[in-house]
Amino acid sequence: LHMPFNFGLLNTPWTAQAVSDHVHALEAAIPRGAWPNYVLGNHDERRLASRLGPESAKLAAMLLLTLRGSPTLYYGDELGMEDVDVPMNQRKDPWGFRSGMPELSRDGCRTPMTWDASPGAGFSQADPSDYWLPLHDDHRTVNVEAESGDPDSVLAFYRRALAVRAATPELQTGDYTPLLAPHDDVLSFHRVGAGSYDGYSYQPGPLDLGRKVHVFLNFSEEPVRVATPTEFVGGRVLLDTESHAQEGTVTAKTITLRPRAGVVLGQP
Repeated sequence: LHMPFNFGLLNTPWTAQAVSDHVHALEAAIPRGAWPNYVLGNHDERRLASRLGPESAKLAAMLLLTLRGSPTLYYGDELGMEDVDVPMNQRKDPWGFRSGMPELSRDGCRTPMTWDASPGAGFSQADPSDYWLPLHDDHRTVNVEAESGDPDSVLAFYRRALAVRAATPELQTGDYTPLLAPHDDVLSFHRVGAGSYDGYSYQPGPLDLGRKVHVFLNFSEEPVRVATPTEFVGGRVLLDTESHAQEGTVTAKTITLRPRAGVVLGQP
């Protein structure tokens, strides 16, 4: 079984309208029974926290893990790792040199995974000076061990988001239903029903009978106040990028979305 990667989001402007247009176009283009996939980061592009800004790391995760289809996660993005400015004499990427533009080297997003605050970041027992590529300067704080103990870290959010996705059939195989945006900078959609995907074909669930999950994503650098969809008033906040303490609370008639933040709502 082979799955071609959909790299469309890699170069899509990081705005609600551009992302919405891309998703709508893909959903309209794939035939019934097909299954989409999305890629936001890989070994050829700048890391999410560098390309989109560290403040968008959790927002990007929420988008990727709530869209219909198979998400692809690139190592280190779940920590909010940023690109390393690899010194010219330590760069290895042959493409950068063959192109005659070593400044385009992809080495910055290919540096070692950071596991802990030890001198070698838990990546190897070898001296870090012998690593193929250098560690990031912030590896003592941006690492798995440190972020595992911080409930507000990027890693903690990825873990909660993956757990919510695993426990919510609508987020796994529900249909994608775009909604009229309540604000120019907000992406709004439903995941409806629970279909089935066996690795070869997708069968939609009963939309008229299926439950819904609602997603709000604020791409703005300002807080935005939005009205809670009527059928979600009195429901629960399933996931919140900015405050794990808000998860599980009952939804009111309006919600304030913080800058570069998102929420996932469940019905009562």
